[in-house]
Order: sequence, then structure tokens, then C-alpha cells
Amino acid sequence: MFRAGKDKKTEAEVSLIRQALEKTGGNRTKAAEILGVSRRTLLYRIKEYGIV
Repeated sequence: MFRAGKDKKTEAEVSLIRQALEKTGGNRTKAAEILGVSRRTLLYRIKEYGIV
């Protein structure tokens, strides 16, 4: 029951991360600033979601 909501949140988060990385030309520090998270958090999410 809660899984569907989590999957949608994950999909949305992955999409936002990809957009930020695309906008910054792959610059993770700037992408983190855009997303309002620390660089460390962004790197964790990238690894967790398998974003290349």
C-alpha cells in the first residue's frame, strides 16, 4: 500500500536529480545547490538510485 507512494517519490526525486545534473553539465556541487541539499547527500542519492 505504501510502496506505490514511495516509488512515485523515488521517481520524482530521480527526475529532479537528473534535471539538475543536466542543467549544470554534470557539476554535482552546483546540482546540489539547485536542489537545496548538501553535495554529500546528492552523492548518496546518486549512488542509492544508480544514477549515472
